[in-house]
Amino acid sequence: APFVGRLFDRVGPRPLVVPGSVVVACALGMMTLLSAASPTWHAVAAHVALSVGLGLLMTPLMTSALGSVEPRLYSHGSAIMNTLQQLAGGAGTALFITVMTTRTAARVADGVGAAEARAGGIHDAFLCGAGLAVVAVAFSFFVRKPTTADAAQPAPASAH
Repeated sequence: APFVGRLFDRVGPRPLVVPGSVVVACALGMMTLLSAASPTWHAVAAHVALSVGLGLLMTPLMTSALGSVEPRLYSHGSAIMNTLQQLAGGAGTALFITVMTTRTAARVADGVGAAEARAGGIHDAFLCGAGLAVVAVAFSFFVRKPTTADAAQPAPASAH
């Protein structure tokens, strides 16, 4: 995080978020290739790549989001960001588990063995995640560094 923070100060969010989202998409793509026969290094490499990609994504995105908030509202912005992060994490976990469970059950119903069916369900869940990550890559090109004017804008009179 300190390394990414220093880079953010020099180059802004987009040069970090775009490669970070690509790394996350590739890492999730690597995870779709995991099987019972996969070597341990494959799982470790995919996990390390995912962690690096998330590091390149989260710090610049959070900093940019909070940088567009008026200084007097930082505490509220931080609370909202933390709440959204927790909700998104819960929703993402629920999505992955739902995909894994439904696809596993469908395979079992088709007569596939339990272990193979579960592996297929996990594969499908990672495939879903990789697909969502590709969408995130497209959106990453629209991230911009907030200007000082963004944070200094007064709230509309109706909001007071």
